[in-house]
Amino acid sequence: MSRYATEDVDDFIKGQENINTSKKTKSDIKILVDFLRSERNELRPIEEIDPHDLNDHLKHFFINIRKEDGSPTAPVSSIGEGVDLKSGLGTHGTWFIDPMDSTAWVMSGYNNVKTLERYNNKMSLSGSPVETITLAQGCSGTGHVVNAGYLYCNLHRSNKVMKVQISTKEKVGEVILTDAGFNNAYPYKWGGYSDIDLALDSGNRLYAIYGSKRNNGNYAIALLDIDTLVIVATWQIDVEKRQTRDSFMANGMLYILDSNYHFTYRFDTTTNSLTSLSSSEFQYGSRKGYLTSLQYIPGRCELLAYDKGYLQTRSIHF
Repeated sequence: MSRYATEDVDDFIKGQENINTSKKTKSDIKILVDFLRSERNELRPIEEIDPHDLNDHLKHFFINIRKEDGSPTAPVSSIGEGVDLKSGLGTHGTWFIDPMDSTAWVMSGYNNVKTLERYNNKMSLSGSPVETITLAQGCSGTGHVVNAGYLYCNLHRSNKVMKVQISTKEKVGEVILTDAGFNNAYPYKWGGYSDIDLALDSGNRLYAIYGSKRNNGNYAIALLDIDTLVIVATWQIDVEKRQTRDSFMANGMLYILDSNYHFTYRFDTTTNSLTSLSSSEFQYGSRKGYLTSLQYIPGRCELLAYDKGYLQTRSIHF
């Protein structure tokens, strides 16, 4: 019999994982505490800070990190014309690129969507998918994203965001957005259960864009921890979501597209400010006529559009 029992090895490994997690947590908290003291003049222990004050502090903390990681912070200056990569799909759907490995993913439909198609990259979209995956639980709307092999989407008929490990089809996390409308309460104008729209951004950030119940269906944004789905910060915006076509996040800024395909507003999470945009400032350009998804892919300077069954890319310039 081995002198080292399997259980002892497993216990040792788990113990080391707990130790490493504890060390990392303590290190992260120290960074936050140092920031609060030096940059925000906040001397209270974290557990004694009022939730409203802590939320404001955390917004500035994560904005500060974004600036230090070298990510661009300039607003969008122009968007290029659409380049068709695939056509002939259903009217409603979305597609996205995993920024970690450039794989392309397509999800058609908007009601209890469970089918996920994988392509090696965007240039292989003209062919057949290399894999078709059926999820155990469905997604609502078209605001789904994939990052590092995980799917993030609005769990069907709920105000929850769920995280699924695609390789195992296992749900590994979820968070309830208590303020978010769902099931066509505050969708984009085209409907389609588009109440909760997820967006990747620079600095490995994940946002949820939704209509706020406590603000009469106006836009709200939640910054989610991409690993744990913990809500880090939230913003309220006085623009009615149901009267707009779509939106996307880029460099911490939300760009709102109206039903006439004009970008009418930009909201900056850094300054908590809303700016009106003129139709001549920058335009969406020509279209197929029924846009149901618009996604910015960080690090690639392009938008992905699902427009009336066409999969398109559009260059984006800062």
